[in-house]
Amino acid sequence: MKQKIILTTLFLTIFSLVVFVSAVNPPSLPGETTKDIPGYGSITGNYVESSFKFMNGWNLVHGLPNPEWLSGGDIEASNIKAIYGFNPITQEYIRFYPEPEKSKLSSQNTRVDSMISATAFWVYIDSPTEYGESEYWTLEPNVELNKQMVEGWNFVSFLPNYVGKSFDELEGNCDIQKLYWWQPRSQQFNNILSDKDRMEVLRYSENIGSGLLIKVPESCILFASSSDSSDVPNIPEIPNIKSGEGGEELKILYEAIPVSSIHSLIPSGLNPTSTEDVLQKINKSEGNYLDENFYVHIPGGDHENVNAHDSIEINFQLPSDLISEENELFVKVNLACGDYGEIFIKSSNKFGDFNTLERVKCETENWEEKEIIVSSGSVWTETPVIVFKRDGGRGQVKVDSVEVFVKG
Repeated sequence: MKQKIILTTLFLTIFSLVVFVSAVNPPSLPGETTKDIPGYGSITGNYVESSFKFMNGWNLVHGLPNPEWLSGGDIEASNIKAIYGFNPITQEYIRFYPEPEKSKLSSQNTRVDSMISATAFWVYIDSPTEYGESEYWTLEPNVELNKQMVEGWNFVSFLPNYVGKSFDELEGNCDIQKLYWWQPRSQQFNNILSDKDRMEVLRYSENIGSGLLIKVPESCILFASSSDSSDVPNIPEIPNIKSGEGGEELKILYEAIPVSSIHSLIPSGLNPTSTEDVLQKINKSEGNYLDENFYVHIPGGDHENVNAHDSIEINFQLPSDLISEENELFVKVNLACGDYGEIFIKSSNKFGDFNTLERVKCETENWEEKEIIVSSGSVWTETPVIVFKRDGGRGQVKVDSVEVFVKG
């Protein structure tokens, strides 16, 4: 009996110690909260409540890695079917939900807290209401405008202090090669590198909480002012050394001239007033812009129409064995620039849209010949399409010839 009493007393003492220890865990620091991320652990920090207008399908949402972080509204956690983040360091997606990719989340190249506070996540919604606004918790973003970009793609959260900024301010000391906006209603990317489109996106406060896809060729800082950058120029490049593996010079593997080309003049708000086959005019360089028979005018006709929209669509054919991430497609254009004209040179992309490669601006009314060579990125199709487009403005640009070539 005495032994039984001792054992009971010992059990009660141990149980009391366990309860006491669990009850005296140190509290979170003032203003800080801890939230869980399945497959990763927990993150402690300053959390703020944000809201977003979700639509069925994919949404690009600032800082939402877990359905359980929803705090109220029309969309419930059960309506979220998948969440992916993008790691800019490794340039790959990480699945956060369901079945989180634990190895990627725990990698030393993954900063989950930085992804949540500064980047947008892919969130897939399947709701009977088809759309709705909900609130959710997320880590408080950095209010400083300056944002570090890494080489390649960056999923940038659209924050309140971005509203009303110009593209020049956004660009900072970056050379933005590609700029996309996701349209959840149509479930497609919009290329917003043209002046009009990018101004529309940056103008409206309802875009807060969504994301921008930005591609840059090297590390840089968005919104950096000239005083933020160093006055020291880049290290001089070694002559004849190109971007090939190991520093070898890239070789031209193939050259192609257009197989078809259509020129369309589209006055603002109207259907095309005229189209013409301009293949014979642009399939070789004549080098004499005074000879109107061998140049395509952008825009054609009455170019004093300020709101005229004009475009040339040019189609090429490449051998299928050139399709490779290792090969690079270049566009070579000969044109006459003057009369304060302006055009955008664009190329087709995998998303059924066009990337802007170059914005050609004629700074004076005096005509001069120009040769432009610009990269269109890796070779991903046998049938690349190049477009010259003019969106409003005055003046003309005269296109002499267009060709493409592949290096690898």
